[in-house]
Amino acid sequence: MDGCQWFIDTLRRNGVRLWAENGQLHYQAPRGALNQADLVRLMEYKEQIVALLENTSTPAAGLRLVGGSVRPGPAPLSFSQLAHWNHFRLSERLAVRQIAAALRLRGPLDIKALQASVSSILARHDALRTRFYVRDNTPIQEIAERSRSELEVVNLCTLSEPARSHEIERQIENLITDPVNVATGPLFGVRLLKLDSTEHVLIVAMEHLISDAVSREILLRDLLATYAQECHRRIARLPVIPVQFIDYARWQRTAYEAWLQTGGARRLDSLRASEGALFSVTARPTEVNGLGRGAVPLIIPRDLKRGLLEWCRTNRTTLPMCLFSAYTALVMRWCDTSQYVMRYQTDGRLHPEIEHTMGYFASVLYVCASSSRNGMFADLVAHLTQEYCEAYEDCDFSSAESLRPTSEFVRNAGFNWVPRAQAAKAATSADELVCSPVRFRHPMLRNLERHRDLDSDAEPVLLLYDGEHDVRGNICFSRNRITTADMERFARTFLLLLYQLRQNPLLRLRDVVAA
Repeated sequence: MDGCQWFIDTLRRNGVRLWAENGQLHYQAPRGALNQADLVRLMEYKEQIVALLENTSTPAAGLRLVGGSVRPGPAPLSFSQLAHWNHFRLSERLAVRQIAAALRLRGPLDIKALQASVSSILARHDALRTRFYVRDNTPIQEIAERSRSELEVVNLCTLSEPARSHEIERQIENLITDPVNVATGPLFGVRLLKLDSTEHVLIVAMEHLISDAVSREILLRDLLATYAQECHRRIARLPVIPVQFIDYARWQRTAYEAWLQTGGARRLDSLRASEGALFSVTARPTEVNGLGRGAVPLIIPRDLKRGLLEWCRTNRTTLPMCLFSAYTALVMRWCDTSQYVMRYQTDGRLHPEIEHTMGYFASVLYVCASSSRNGMFADLVAHLTQEYCEAYEDCDFSSAESLRPTSEFVRNAGFNWVPRAQAAKAATSADELVCSPVRFRHPMLRNLERHRDLDSDAEPVLLLYDGEHDVRGNICFSRNRITTADMERFARTFLLLLYQLRQNPLLRLRDVVAA
């Protein structure tokens, strides 16, 4: 097995994920990570790899998520939900619908068919009908048979073009920020703005407890596909959902207990023992109005993205891993440390059974980074890829973030990569409708009112959205500890590092600027 294990380790260092299911070998790999020789060797070692994987006791490989009908009655929150519940103190405060999207619909629209589609989607995805309440001092979730969520139609036909644009922004913000009680809902809101007879804007918004970024795209895909079928009075042919989120939450608790007994407790202890390092700042914020969360915009333009993609192809890695490594290198330089636990946000979808399920699956991986300033940047990428794969195989389901009090490492700097959305492509087939996303600035990035002690010492989080030509995002940070000027300087330095890498593929870490 030595040669087989070496081959598996090599693949994982290149970002390839392997798993076995019912005696069959499955893999998922970044583009360019596998060559023809690798594929031949995969077939050669297939039986040995399956044997090794099936003897692994990680949550991803050793436990099977079994599908079936949803069991009635309450269930515990998943760890991601529990972390969100604690973070926003939802037992004592009203919630907002953070997960949102808006689509411009051009063409003839059958509003009755759209209303019927909303009802069908509510019946299809139990997460949209979930309610949350506290029993015996413990938050629990339960599925309501029916939901009050209905398509709300707002007529903007009489407004001028400037006033209409302003009103669209206002309607999007209102649907997101209108307070909602998680025990009564509705946690899912959908609104249709009528601009004229052949142009509308569709807005959907959901509380994070019942959705995440991937779930938002699933919702749009299913809603538009159902609408197209409703227009022709046909039953929508959508992918089967073997497991609803509430049963996944039940399964997760069982998987977590098994994980603790097979090395998970040791991993958490190791993370807790990690040496902390604070993000370097030039001054502490002093202005009272600056408290809360701030965001500095970041744009990786087309030419830079093209150069980085070429570097990734040469080094057999991916753009997200390249940017994650650059961000990690810069954070470690600013913290003046050679070791750091970086938080990497993932979609948390470890199982094929939940590919089409809506819910809060997103979770955090803790990637242990170490580097030498004399090393090459490419070496750091390889190291972080290996550490990422190990963290992925040994994930804790975000349990560390759900604990109170939290450990220091859960407040470390974080990275979140959002792949290019496929909603607009799926929407083009929605029965003569031409659909395109409506860009808006999320109100929570405009320092939506937060409790003063939330994230008071949290380190920055880099949030990036992959676009067709460029990459856009924000560096979100705590104004309680970091000034906007410091964060803007960090953003400029990060872009400088990326340009350095494009110009010098053999960049060494000692050349990373931290000023």
